[in-house]
Amino acid sequence: MIEEGLAWKVGDGRQIKISRDPWVGCYEAYDLSPGLLRVLESKGIHTLNQVEKVGQSTSWGQAWKNDEDLDIPIRWKNEWTSFIQELHRPHVRLKSDPDILLWAQGKTGKYSPKDGYSFLMRKKGWGLPEWWSKHI
Repeated sequence: MIEEGLAWKVGDGRQIKISRDPWVGCYEAYDLSPGLLRVLESKGIHTLNQVEKVGQSTSWGQAWKNDEDLDIPIRWKNEWTSFIQELHRPHVRLKSDPDILLWAQGKTGKYSPKDGYSFLMRKKGWGLPEWWSKHI
């Protein structure tokens, strides 16, 4: 359960596996189809840092490789474009710091039993009991 609530805070992108690891701010769009994933793996692309357009980022945003840069077949062009848009949405930028794994279900990035319980209840489709949010 705890593992499902984790997400990566993007640093240098070397630890974040494309289509396997969520990052802070994404909403399931990191999960690519098996066909597109095979295409990327055949090109040696496994981690987020490998889709950076090196030397082309500006202070306004991170530059990412598009479908033409990677010669992605037309069948998966829209899916790749959506993936890149998901990287732009939360303004993901690669830095020199390493990636950090955080508890993405709370405000602090650190796991707490309260956050774990809330996550589990949402996952099961149950609401939180009223008393949970009241001050003791």
